[in-house]
Amino acid sequence: SLVTLPTAFAEEGDLFSDNFESWGEVGTTIPSGGGTEWDANYGPVVVGTDPLNPDNKVAEYVASEGQQYPPLQKKVAMAVGTTTLFSGRVMLHSTANSVPNYYLEFRNSVDGTQGHRQTIFGINTDRITLMGGSDSYGKAVADKWISYAAYITPGLEGQVTKILIVLTSEDGLLDASGEPTNTITMEGEGVFDNIAVFDNNAGNMVHNSNVPYYAEDNSARIYLDDVRIYNTASLSTDATLSSLSYNGTPIGEFDPSKTTYNIRVEDDVDSVTVTAQATDTNAQIESISPETLTQFPGSVSVTVKSEAGTTQVYTIYFSKKLSGDAMEASIMSTKGNAGAIVTITSDDGVISSGRIWDELTQKYEIPISCAGIVSSSFNGSSLAEWQEIESHGWIEVFNHSWTHPDRMSDSPSYADKECNTEEGLQRELVDSKEWFEQNFETDAISFAAPNNSMSTRGWEIMKEQGYYSARLGSRGYNNIPPADGTAAGQWMNLYMQGIGDGANNTAMRNGWIDTAINNGQWLVEMWHNVSENGTGGYQPMSRAAAEEHISYMVEKRDAGEIWIAGIVEATKYLREYQVSSVSAAKTADGKVQAEVTYPSDALPSEIFDYPLTVKVEVPEEWGAVSITQNGSASTATTFEEGIVNYVYADIVPNQGVAVLEDAGASNLLSDIKLNGVSLSGFNPAQNTYEIEKQSSELPVEITAVPLNSKVDVQISQATVSEVPATVTITLSGADIDTNVYTLNFIYAKSTNNLLSGITVNGVAIGNFTADGTSYSVTTEGADTEATIVATAQDTKATVSYDPSETITLPGTVTITVTAENGSAKKYTVAVRSRADDTEYIS
Repeated sequence: SLVTLPTAFAEEGDLFSDNFESWGEVGTTIPSGGGTEWDANYGPVVVGTDPLNPDNKVAEYVASEGQQYPPLQKKVAMAVGTTTLFSGRVMLHSTANSVPNYYLEFRNSVDGTQGHRQTIFGINTDRITLMGGSDSYGKAVADKWISYAAYITPGLEGQVTKILIVLTSEDGLLDASGEPTNTITMEGEGVFDNIAVFDNNAGNMVHNSNVPYYAEDNSARIYLDDVRIYNTASLSTDATLSSLSYNGTPIGEFDPSKTTYNIRVEDDVDSVTVTAQATDTNAQIESISPETLTQFPGSVSVTVKSEAGTTQVYTIYFSKKLSGDAMEASIMSTKGNAGAIVTITSDDGVISSGRIWDELTQKYEIPISCAGIVSSSFNGSSLAEWQEIESHGWIEVFNHSWTHPDRMSDSPSYADKECNTEEGLQRELVDSKEWFEQNFETDAISFAAPNNSMSTRGWEIMKEQGYYSARLGSRGYNNIPPADGTAAGQWMNLYMQGIGDGANNTAMRNGWIDTAINNGQWLVEMWHNVSENGTGGYQPMSRAAAEEHISYMVEKRDAGEIWIAGIVEATKYLREYQVSSVSAAKTADGKVQAEVTYPSDALPSEIFDYPLTVKVEVPEEWGAVSITQNGSASTATTFEEGIVNYVYADIVPNQGVAVLEDAGASNLLSDIKLNGVSLSGFNPAQNTYEIEKQSSELPVEITAVPLNSKVDVQISQATVSEVPATVTITLSGADIDTNVYTLNFIYAKSTNNLLSGITVNGVAIGNFTADGTSYSVTTEGADTEATIVATAQDTKATVSYDPSETITLPGTVTITVTAENGSAKKYTVAVRSRADDTEYIS
């Protein structure tokens, strides 16, 4: 075994036990009166005979037409921080039609309804899973006994509960590669506030099953025996190191919480041996691999296993100094090292919303992700239009299923839904993925779950088919990066915020961004329809409300506080970040080489080729850096932290070395910001700009960002309070030619061509709106003519009438409003007389 187990029959710790010998003859329903009996038996589960030992009685799970999930339930006392061990042994008998599944399900001891449950582990002859996840750790062999031990250590509210599962069998287990094994160990953790052991000091463990019923052959069975539930001594989960050394030299920057290190050794070093010391005396150094490193560059991994069986791996990457200078390098957890990530997802693929999104994403230069439904989002000309929108480069089109079924779920309430059959799941998850791969450029690795729900089998299929992220419905914020798994907040069940939630206003939505920034988290927003006036469809947002929120988002982006990313884009970056390492060294020619790699079996490299932001140490005299990888070149500005000079370089993993070199004494700017927002259309090679501003947009604060951090920058007027004004930005230095940028601020003519109201014969049109352009009016009296008066919102705008301001009835007048800048808007008013409604009798 990989972990030393407590004695399984320690009397002082016994909470409950049942070997099923005391409940009468074979066929008797196992009693459920509480106390020394089970608390519930909804099967019914009956006393059965051990198929391998006729003298041994066991519990026998049998399906019926009305019950395919027969469970035995037992509530036991539990405590935060104390490990409770649930043990037993199970045997599965499958048929050609039916593959039974045995699983432990942890429930709230007071409220065991659907939202207060957590699967601990599941086992059948197809797969063995942990905590409802999609990863398979192996499979059971039919008709063989398998012993299990489930260690559960509850946490306080908001803290993790730790899970350790150990399965053992002489001949009943196959590992994940299909090879026979005697032991399978699984470990995980999650916040189980819904189980609330911290409040109830108890838990309800359901020894559950799924035995599909087939009338023609109902011989599938699950057998259970030797159930024991007892408290153990609290086991430490500390798997950290207290020290780490190579060739007798301690790693100077060692920190128990840091698990990756880059070390450069002298050129005459032929081998490296690593030694390590665990923090906890009960923990073990399970392996150091290889024991001696002789190939450079190379790495050594140290695996530490805690007393409770949890593990942690420390990795040291070794390379040789090429010119005697070791260069520090580390991968940033977000692009550009932004403090948080924000992602907009817009569901249902409504093309009218897509058109508005197309305009907004290009206007604000932000990516978003639109989730489409194969059967309804792309009918007629919509497919070609969505493809055109995607080609503009700002919108990811990703998968929202084939039909948007209600719903893929483990709940018995949906068990008879066609989408929960193998055929239904194939269509919604597999066929839809293939369809998106064939019709869109966006890599089909992310999924927006219909009705924010997914089944265990669905997750398994998603894992098999190469999905790497899924957004479901739990509200919250995701860690950067999320942990792998299907629990809320993990990769296949991402937290999100619903755009129509709560107060449903801009302040609430902007508050989400502030929270993500303050906590360094990934905010995923779920939108639906966007329309001009905020009507139509599900949870509609008006264009104006959308722009209010997006403007705040862009403000935070331009301040460097967030990275706005599509869900596929963020998935690629963060998944790569989780498995990648970086090394860097200064070469004999004075350049710096940096390389980012991840193991070939970690991710498919044909998909995961997104550049990662790497902080690389460069020589202190460099002010601007040229970065070249596989012929692709970029330039970045250096910055100092303490006494060390760094640059952020975007490097694609597994695509070879990136060469960094001094870009020379550049006299160019890399950016000009007006009130913190980058100047639209800025080009470092363009020196003169004309900028229009209205009085209401003043004052303007000017910031200039040099490409070379070592040059001197002078701004003639850092704040513009009135227009016209001319501002010069001068770059100078000892080794450069002086360069001057000129910003000419001029008065911006008003673009307002809207009306504030229209009257007919002195009576205001009651249903008038500035955006409404067509009206029909009936006069209050028997008039023969009408005078129309339109008032512009902006006093600088002009109003004209065609054919004239006064018309003969019935008639129509066209009103043209021309803004100060010459842009025009037309309104039409059709007027008829009340007399036209009167019929005269002679």
